[in-house]
Amino acid sequence: MATGVPVISAPLSCPLVPPHFFNSLEGEVVNVENSPGEKVSIDLLIGLDSYWRFFTGETVKLSQHLIAQKSIFGWIVSGVVPVSETSFVSHSHQLFCLSDFSEKAAHSFWDLESVGVAKDESSFSDDHLMKQFENSVVHLASGRYEVSLPWKNEFARGCLLENESQSRKRLNNTSRKLAKTPTLEKQYHGVFSEYLENGFIEQVEDIPNVSELPHPVYYMPHRPVIKEGSASTKIRPVFDASSKGYNGISLNDCLEAGPSLIPNLIEILIRFRRWPVAVCADIIKAFLQIQVKPEDRDVHRFLWNDMGTVKTMRFTRVPFGNKCSPFLLNATVKHHLSQYPTSHVVDELNQNLYVDDLISGCDDEIEACAFIREADSIMQQASMKFSKWVSNSDTVGELLSQEFSDRSVTEKMLKVLGIQWMPTEDCFYFDGLELSSDAYVTKRVILSYLARLFDPLGLLAPFIVVLKCLFQSLWRLHLDWDEIVPDIIAQQFKCWLQGLHAVRGWRIPRCYTVGHWNDVEVYQLHAFGDASEKAYGACVYLRTLSKDGIWRTSLVYSKTRVAPLKPITLPRLELLAALLAAKLLSFVRDSLHFSANVPYTCWTDSTIVLSWIKSDPRKWKTFVSNRISEIQSLTDPSQWLHCTGNQNPADLLSRGISGPELCVSETWLHGPVFLREIRPKISSMKTVSESDVNEGVVISEMKSNPVLLKFETPDVVFQFEKWSTFTKTLRIMAWVLRFIGNLKASKEAHCTEDLTLMELQEAKVHLISVVQRENFSEEIACVLEKQSVSKKSPLFKLSPFIDGDGLLRVKGRLQFSHLSYEAKHPIILPKGHFSLLLIRHLHNTLKHAGVNSLLVRLRDEYWITGARRMCKRVKRECITCQRLDTAVSSQPVPPLPSMRVNTAPPFSVSGLDHGGPLFCCDTGSKKFYILLITCAVTRAVHLELVCSLSAEETLNAIRRFVARRGMPSVIISDNARGFVAAKKLVLQYFGSNSPKWQFIVPLAPWWGGWWERLMGSVKSSLKKTIGTRSLTRSELEITLFEIEACINSRPLTFVADDVEDRVSLTPSHFLVGRLLTSGPLNDLEEIPDMNNVDLVAMYDHRNQLLNKFWEKWSSEYIRNLPSCQSSVSGRKGLNIGSVVLVRDQNSPRLLWPLGVVQRVFPGRDGLVRSVEVKTSKGLITRPIQKLHDLEISSGVGLESLPVEPELDDQGVNISTGKQQFDTDHALSPNNTTETETAQYSRYGRKIKKPTILDL
Repeated sequence: MATGVPVISAPLSCPLVPPHFFNSLEGEVVNVENSPGEKVSIDLLIGLDSYWRFFTGETVKLSQHLIAQKSIFGWIVSGVVPVSETSFVSHSHQLFCLSDFSEKAAHSFWDLESVGVAKDESSFSDDHLMKQFENSVVHLASGRYEVSLPWKNEFARGCLLENESQSRKRLNNTSRKLAKTPTLEKQYHGVFSEYLENGFIEQVEDIPNVSELPHPVYYMPHRPVIKEGSASTKIRPVFDASSKGYNGISLNDCLEAGPSLIPNLIEILIRFRRWPVAVCADIIKAFLQIQVKPEDRDVHRFLWNDMGTVKTMRFTRVPFGNKCSPFLLNATVKHHLSQYPTSHVVDELNQNLYVDDLISGCDDEIEACAFIREADSIMQQASMKFSKWVSNSDTVGELLSQEFSDRSVTEKMLKVLGIQWMPTEDCFYFDGLELSSDAYVTKRVILSYLARLFDPLGLLAPFIVVLKCLFQSLWRLHLDWDEIVPDIIAQQFKCWLQGLHAVRGWRIPRCYTVGHWNDVEVYQLHAFGDASEKAYGACVYLRTLSKDGIWRTSLVYSKTRVAPLKPITLPRLELLAALLAAKLLSFVRDSLHFSANVPYTCWTDSTIVLSWIKSDPRKWKTFVSNRISEIQSLTDPSQWLHCTGNQNPADLLSRGISGPELCVSETWLHGPVFLREIRPKISSMKTVSESDVNEGVVISEMKSNPVLLKFETPDVVFQFEKWSTFTKTLRIMAWVLRFIGNLKASKEAHCTEDLTLMELQEAKVHLISVVQRENFSEEIACVLEKQSVSKKSPLFKLSPFIDGDGLLRVKGRLQFSHLSYEAKHPIILPKGHFSLLLIRHLHNTLKHAGVNSLLVRLRDEYWITGARRMCKRVKRECITCQRLDTAVSSQPVPPLPSMRVNTAPPFSVSGLDHGGPLFCCDTGSKKFYILLITCAVTRAVHLELVCSLSAEETLNAIRRFVARRGMPSVIISDNARGFVAAKKLVLQYFGSNSPKWQFIVPLAPWWGGWWERLMGSVKSSLKKTIGTRSLTRSELEITLFEIEACINSRPLTFVADDVEDRVSLTPSHFLVGRLLTSGPLNDLEEIPDMNNVDLVAMYDHRNQLLNKFWEKWSSEYIRNLPSCQSSVSGRKGLNIGSVVLVRDQNSPRLLWPLGVVQRVFPGRDGLVRSVEVKTSKGLITRPIQKLHDLEISSGVGLESLPVEPELDDQGVNISTGKQQFDTDHALSPNNTTETETAQYSRYGRKIKKPTILDL
């Protein structure tokens, strides 16, 4: 990547190098462009990562201190040049061009920096790999070509190690899998037998020692691939040339991929629609028709398990699996075709042969038959045969059935480069996609359907853009890939799928014209562009006039883009659509091989964009200017016209239409009505006037004229704000004073040694004097005139006087004390940057002392106004002190969430937690765990004994719980790995009926205190019940069930001494209507026979009892919950940009990592209790109780925070119910809301955000 800067360095002076130094360069002509002493500037700075790429390795020693190195630019001389016998002059590298360095070579270097931006104009012959290939390819007497592998270099070739043992292991795995399907195994071995019979492979009979071979040996593992839809080969082996050896290097690592010689797929399809008679074919086993030279065959070895006998084989041809195989095939075909004179057949093979598929055609049947014979004859000269010949013409079909009966097909439907084509009807069609009725719609499902629609020409673009916009709106919700989408989006997606059924029966004519392509008298291209707030797009139409005088218009190519996530104005989107239209027009024109003079017209319905295109791009802002310049480089502004929105077919691309509407739209396939007229009045279309343009939008995009403002500021001798430490400030002043002294002294008296203590003391006095004169000029003048200081002055009470050094000091009342002179009369300093540097220096000198200690030390020598406040600031801003002294963040206890204080069926809102491990006497050392499931409302518990903490065991326990207690609505747990993985399994198992799983903030167990408390009760009961005994698993499960019954029978309300109120509310009342630990019911034999009326009455009585339980729950349990008023008041809240210390209990405090707050999550009460922190290891979410605020921030206040959803203390969005702290949700920069806020330096200057040019 190249970076442009105004100046690299100051001008350099060319050295004087005597000519005799170059005598060692025999045969070279020295041409030094610059004379000695001439000032030259540096134009290009080459980094060390690329520096040595320019050297060839040739080095010549010119003298003892001068060396010349050969580079691609010429000889580069470096070292020192002797001025005399005892002195040398050292210079940087100086370039001497000893050969012709043309301007073309310079341009080729700069073009390297524009790869992917500028159009690649380099030809294949310029590539060194092509030259190497042309020099090594051999046309054998048999007609077959023999090629060499394109090795990166000899060093890479020598790094390839033999990997037979690794390949044998993979062969054994493949053989075991094939043995399970004997039919498949037989077919797989049949392929290798066919390869051996045809000479594609050969057996390595005698395997010599690998180290004795002059070339490397490499074994390619292979595996079968089944392709049911293939007409020729159902199963084929795929070889893995990327398998790493013992040194981590594979065959593909040592080979060059080569340049891409494959024609553009879309260009081939566009040209395919020209011809009335279509012809398609492909080469039989194209890669295996090219022979590899013997010295490269041993790197294509592989092992073949031939019915129990492992044989060592190797390819004699180019295998499919090497990364250079496509290059070798296409380069061989290009080389073979270059041997023939230019003709229609050769041009079609060059331009329309996509790897091994030929997609072409002709104007009539006679020409097509001749084309087939000649193309087949040309390729057979290279031992390549075409097969699967097919055409839409019956006449050509008869020829194929007669002369190519074994190499032709008569299928009614086949794929042409991925597009379905019906030769009998000569039209394109599309397959529909089905969605299973029991499948649930997720973001992954929608994206998969979007990716499965292969539409390279954009024929379905108005229909597909609807799904693109739907997916973008889904992306804004930040859902997980496997999370069920909202019902509204799911319904829209299913409606879109219904429209896909209509598209399935749609037939699109393949050919542009009815008559011959070469008989067309006039060709015209028309490009349309349009945009909306959701998407923008462009389409290109071809309008032809045949000899019969009929105009025909056909859609050629279209493209759509969804609008960026960042909001952008509609005129700018219209401009993007216009630029896309210009690019598509240029692409179609080049694809059809039209000349630059072919008539074309570009259309837009935006008068603003039209006015921009027809104006000077330099008058607009960067975004508009760059795109207007590109449009004007691709098209002529005079060819841009205006059309209304209802006449613009690109309007269908910007807003989208349904499948049935697309199938009946004549405007989409054949353009607007005025293009279908015999003589459309294009020249009389509406032009843009100034009154048609929105003046406000135009002005907003115009460049602003700079205004120069001149401010007069008083002269400042020293800008202390530029210096960050007191020591640096002192030394700078000392060097300035020495420089002044050296100027005044003679040359012999100049001082050049390091600074002395006396000089530093003198510099300190001068610094203080400068500071005092800048801040206390009026007070100094009053003292010099022996007048009293003004009462408004901060020095009025200090009675200042000027000492012998000219410094202001405090007079005070300690003149007769035994203190030092500095302590009795401290130097007066103002509050400012210099005093801040001084206090910081003393703070570090005193080993980070506190405020009082710092003040005591200051008062011994200085009197600073507002010293205590500045000492506190220094202490607060000291990172070292803050890391060790700052307290942990805290907030008041939050209110209980609504789902815990409102009535709900038992276990509707459940919390999960694991406890253990436990051991049983009958299972050895196997560990067991307790899975506790508690109800957030009734406080009931459900205990399960699980074998591990895995997700599968958790799922099984939840299934048992659901079968006995019913399906919960919400599950809340901590972020244990088993719970995180179990969430996905629960979603897969229960589907749309699965509960909503929410996670608390990581490392915040107190957020789940309502289940941690009950887990403590379970453990306490278990310890007291079992003691030191060892139980079997069955006994342990029974004990857990009994503990569950006891805990569910605990009272939730106050147990009164009143006889009338002796029944307390327990969780078991909500589960079974009575205490689980109570005695048996009355004798059931006394219960009379029950009828329907009695049963209904009992049901009503049960509901009445349940309602009384809930009333008692609301009046006695909820209202008597402790208020939990914490004695710790909340500290200052964390904001975005706050620097924090992340608490880690596993390491000492000095090793705790630092982080910056990226996002904050306010709760229901508006207080922040969890934040997202960026550390050196990535983004993490932590509760504020795990963070220590260093009170260093970028100045972002709470009122300027990004709008976050209102959350309760469980991190749940109150309005939508979405979990905010889901660990499945990727905390990536794409999901982080960025807030543009003003940032200031520590000196109060506003930091300007760098402008990124959108080129």
